[in-house]
This record gives sequence, C-alpha cells and structure tokens, in this order.
Amino acid sequence: MRLSLIGDPNWRGFVGTTFIVALEEFGHLIPKNVTELIEESLFNATVGDTYRVGGVDGDNLYPSYSNPALMRAFVSSYVGNRLNDSNMTLSGYHYAQESLALFNRTKTLSEFNSGTYTGVSLFALTLWAKYLPANDIMTGNGRISE
Repeated sequence: MRLSLIGDPNWRGFVGTTFIVALEEFGHLIPKNVTELIEESLFNATVGDTYRVGGVDGDNLYPSYSNPALMRAFVSSYVGNRLNDSNMTLSGYHYAQESLALFNRTKTLSEFNSGTYTGVSLFALTLWAKYLPANDIMTGNGRISE
C-alpha cells in the first residue's frame, strides 16, 4: 500500500505546472536559493511521475486521461530542457506524441470533454505553447488551443 499525502494522484502535474508558471512569470522576484529548491522539487516530481503507468498497481494515467497526461508531458519536457536532462525531455516528448496521436485520430481530447477537465487540458496546452522551445513538438501543437 502506498501512502499519499494528497488524495489526487495528479498532484505532481498541478504543483509542477504552478511552479513553472511562477518561475517563468515571477522568476526575477524569486531568490536564487528558492529557485534552486523549486528546480529540485520539479526534478523529483518529474521522476516520481514516471512511476505512474496506466494499468500497473491500479494506476490510471494513460495518454487518454487528457489533463494529467498533457501536464505530465509538459512538465517533463520543460524540466528536462531547463536542467539539461535529455532523458527527461525525451520522456515528455514521447508522452506528448502518444497524447497527440489520440487527439489526431478523433480531433478531440479523449477525456470526458466537460468544463472541469477541458479547462485543465486547455491550461496545459497553453503551457505547451508558451513555455517550451520553438522546436518542441508540443509548442506548435499547443497553439491549437489558442
């Protein structure tokens, strides 16, 4: 049995994306030592998220679970780029490709299409478009949400 401090298994995506927005929008106001702690937390959260595999140990994170899948791809790619960790960047890229393949098959997100879920997915896609390098697969595809 795993102990979870937060009931939502998608917490890494929500906290990670918030940390990234803080770094990008307010990084000039954050002291260097706090920035380093945020980066360390982002690295640990990204590695921790790799333990989530749909169907293993009851986990439900598949590329079709749109909002956490889109956040996972973004956070992994962003952190990999920021910390020069090509394995992490590539992991985000591959997860994004899986999510995009599902989207391209039906021209819609897989998950529920309700306001709550779609709102988080649009937030994640906006992050794809805004904070990743121009040559990243997510950057151009995230612009679909703009």
